[in-house]
Amino acid sequence: MTRTVMAVTAGMAVWLSGATGLAEDMAFVSDGQPVDVQHLGPEWKVTKGGVKGAPTNTIGHRLLAGKGLAKGDFTIRARLSLTGLRSSAAAFIIGEKTFFGFAGGHGKVFITGPWFNDARGTPIGEPTDFVTDGKPFDFLCTRTGDELTITIDGKEAYRQKLFHSGPVPCFGFTPVRATMRITSFAATGTPGEYKRPYVFVAKKPILHPRAKALPQLPQGPFTRLGDGAIFTFDRHHALISRDEGATWERHSALFEDPKAFITRAERALIRTREGVLVLLFLNDAEKTYKWDKETNLPLPGMSLPTYALRSEDEGETWSEPIQLYDGWCGAIRDIIQTNTGALVVPGQELLMKEGRHCTRPYASTDLGKTWSYCDILDIGGQGDHAGAIEPTLIQLRDGRIRMLIRSSHGHFYESWSQDDGKTWSKPTPSIKASGAPGILKRLQDGRLVLVWNRPVLDGTTTRQHRTELSVAVSSDEGKTWNKPAVVATNADGNINNGNRVAYPYIFEPTPGTVWITSMQGNLRCEVRIDDLF
Repeated sequence: MTRTVMAVTAGMAVWLSGATGLAEDMAFVSDGQPVDVQHLGPEWKVTKGGVKGAPTNTIGHRLLAGKGLAKGDFTIRARLSLTGLRSSAAAFIIGEKTFFGFAGGHGKVFITGPWFNDARGTPIGEPTDFVTDGKPFDFLCTRTGDELTITIDGKEAYRQKLFHSGPVPCFGFTPVRATMRITSFAATGTPGEYKRPYVFVAKKPILHPRAKALPQLPQGPFTRLGDGAIFTFDRHHALISRDEGATWERHSALFEDPKAFITRAERALIRTREGVLVLLFLNDAEKTYKWDKETNLPLPGMSLPTYALRSEDEGETWSEPIQLYDGWCGAIRDIIQTNTGALVVPGQELLMKEGRHCTRPYASTDLGKTWSYCDILDIGGQGDHAGAIEPTLIQLRDGRIRMLIRSSHGHFYESWSQDDGKTWSKPTPSIKASGAPGILKRLQDGRLVLVWNRPVLDGTTTRQHRTELSVAVSSDEGKTWNKPAVVATNADGNINNGNRVAYPYIFEPTPGTVWITSMQGNLRCEVRIDDLF
């Protein structure tokens, strides 16, 4: 027998039809205090502004209601705020895999998941139409019959007819790359059984037996300051360690307006011989991703600009961001200072008409104050990850600069410059590699070291993408390389690329010993290079 009941909550009458039992008011967070919640990932902290979820860059970090909802009508209410909203992917989650996102990587309010008609990050509006960064707002999700409505501060954000009408075993919120504070979280409906959702959680990579985990390390890249401290940076701040990486502290703010600039994880850093710090970053705060899947071409407005920052006082203060490129740049991962003092950066740019990426080096002869643009290096292809991308480079003892460029062709391409990066040779196939970037550096003893993902698993013919991260060393300026050694391996082996280990950085804090860190896989380790072979 179908029941129709009326519940009165917060001065509002809510009709609940089709319920299988009596409707109840359920409080999960009240006056900023958790009442009945379930945590996935790190536990949310109770603060003055509410229950706080810090950015962890994973949908596995969730605050969920302590109960599920049975069949029938319901209303879910929350008052919350988001700091670092833009491109955060912060979301309301209903069920195991259905998300209403407040600002996705493409910069839009989005929906994704099976209960939203199998949407995959479908944009549905502008975040600024509903939410202001850092300002609390009222969120309401109502199911009436088979219709779902979501409103923010009373304004309709999404409506769907023929929405899932069965039980909802779990629901709640995830901050992903934002800071989320929830002051109230409640529901009116028929209580149901809570079922913990399955959420993929990346496992730590398996290290080479002679490598040592250093989980306290930031991602990198790293450099050493004049007083011996080790320096790196994160999304908004310079970071330093005065105890050889054991602990880290914030050194300074990179930007006067932290909402206008957010450094992306693909970044580069150098301290010049003159003592000037120069860091390169992509600005996540301006990211707009627009790709037409049908034509396989970018749409106008696709943007992820590139900037440089300078500091002449060891990172105490920073210049205004200097824009290098105003279009879409997928990654900048390296920078060198040549024998003559020039700075060379292997930039990446999007060819809009061709629908692929190219490499375009930038050079500076005034320690990063101004930049000149070199010729485009193009290897063809079409697609949002096609073309010449994510290069690394090194200057050899004879003055030539060698660049290794990621491709999807089973090998790096290489290009050479004999004039301090002003001109470059046509890219040609080089070292075998999977479709992932490498990093190329010179050790203090003069040898070259390359860290990258090979195209097949070590000692086999089995293809891999980013399962194993390998290291090789050259004593003859890269003419030949020793047999590579695997420094880190995906904990799930080759069957699950969710734990892939890729996008490495390398730093040599003491002669012969290196830190190897990665953006993908969260690798943080130390190893003596010669212990790998």
